[in-house]
Amino acid sequence: MRKTYLNASDNLKGIFWILVSSICFTMMTAYVKMLSQGFALVEIIFFRFLFAFIPLVFMIHFRGWARIKTNKIKIHFIRSFIGFGAALSGFYALSKAPLAEAMTLNQTIPLFMVFWAAFFLGETVYWRRKLATLVGFIGVMIIFRPGFDEPNFYLLFALLGAFFISISLVLVKRLTRTEDPFGMIFYLSLFIFAFSGIPMLFFWKTPDLGEWIYLLASGIFGFGGQVGMVLGYKYAEASVAAPIGYITIPFSFFAGIWFFGETIDIWLIMGASLIIASMTYLAYREEQLKRQNRQ
Repeated sequence: MRKTYLNASDNLKGIFWILVSSICFTMMTAYVKMLSQGFALVEIIFFRFLFAFIPLVFMIHFRGWARIKTNKIKIHFIRSFIGFGAALSGFYALSKAPLAEAMTLNQTIPLFMVFWAAFFLGETVYWRRKLATLVGFIGVMIIFRPGFDEPNFYLLFALLGAFFISISLVLVKRLTRTEDPFGMIFYLSLFIFAFSGIPMLFFWKTPDLGEWIYLLASGIFGFGGQVGMVLGYKYAEASVAAPIGYITIPFSFFAGIWFFGETIDIWLIMGASLIIASMTYLAYREEQLKRQNRQ
């Protein structure tokens, strides 16, 4: 197995790690949804990042602490504060809405990135990207089903979480020029750990043994998801890695059915299909433009 992995192409290695990341993030969200029925969100977030922070510290120790040195601590702080807002919004959506629908809408980050590219980064957004973005938001509206069914307004928090993450990614683009990827995860975990720790004191509930296991699992799977994502994008081209990452959506369908007895209707399938198609095209188009600029 090890020999097969070492002999694989970079794209295949990247696909492997993206699949690992998708499975881990799906399992993390399932455990978060289970815990949200009995715990305050800040306590779940606190332990989610605490139990992810512990193995991260060991990994950085063996890689060398020099990797996390930074002179951009303010940007790390701002990015982490936005990430904390994303975690609160996303976890709240998970606590109130079906897992499959919340996870699908949480994957709409690239749609928001188009707006940031135009209005914040000053990039020119051509008609193909505008059309792909429109198709993606049509998929979002199909999942909400306004006028056909009573919309689940809690799903708006899933979109809000995706919106916050898109802002965070704008900052990530600046940080990746000088910062080590694991150092970025380190500061994100450290600050969110601190942000959630203070309010958690006012909502503390002592977990029993089973709940400790769930909290530990959410942290370990969250850590695995972050590492898998970093390694996936390290090895694979973005045009390959991004579409593979959307396999999280069908994974969440199965998790919702298996853990929570959810039902998947035709509207969710149609909406998710449009979202996946539009985001896959956006990833492909972005990679194509990068290659043209390098020539």
